[in-house]
Amino acid sequence: MAKKTKLLTLAVVSAAMLAVPALASAQTAHIDVAENFTISGGASTLNETGGLTITGSSISGSGTFTNTTTGTLKMTTHGVTESIFGTKCGTTPAHAESSGTVTTTELTFHLIMLGTNKPGILLTPNGATGVFYHTKCLGIEKTMTGSGLIGTIIAPACGVASKTATVSIRKSSNGHQEHKLYTGVTYDLHTNSSGNPTASLDIPGNMTLTFANARKIECTHVA
Repeated sequence: MAKKTKLLTLAVVSAAMLAVPALASAQTAHIDVAENFTISGGASTLNETGGLTITGSSISGSGTFTNTTTGTLKMTTHGVTESIFGTKCGTTPAHAESSGTVTTTELTFHLIMLGTNKPGILLTPNGATGVFYHTKCLGIEKTMTGSGLIGTIIAPACGVASKTATVSIRKSSNGHQEHKLYTGVTYDLHTNSSGNPTASLDIPGNMTLTFANARKIECTHVA
């Protein structure tokens, strides 16, 4: 009986040791003080693997931290057109198709670590609906869903106070983001088009988060 108990104890300890690396890799980044912020950005491109491209001329929005690592935000893309005929797109029912304005649902964001001293931001769909946004182009309504979207915070450096944070959101190819993996989970966007293709968002000029006060991003060091 004592021998069985000893073997069971060793098994439990071994399992716990194997689990440590997985837990350590799930580290997050933190802002020193939770504060509201505004969002701004330039031109953007949304590509489906199926080939449809939707472009925008600028981005605006705002966000709120609910704690030092998580919060919610909404983004609006202006000057939105589709690639087939160049006609405008809109968000239904909030914005008419002719407005060229597309607004996301209320998204949840998380500050994460993508590597050593490399913070990022994970955007996940609306918690209640699972939707990123609805859009209407050429009279056809589309719904963007998916598990999430990952961006890299390229400035300021970890622990450096700044009123702005620069977020790089890049695609590796049409329908595929530059960063897709976090804690072993693949994050991407999907549309309700035929075949449910993946979609990618590319913002060449980056996106800026602006705070009223200088804030620091405290990074967790991961290998």
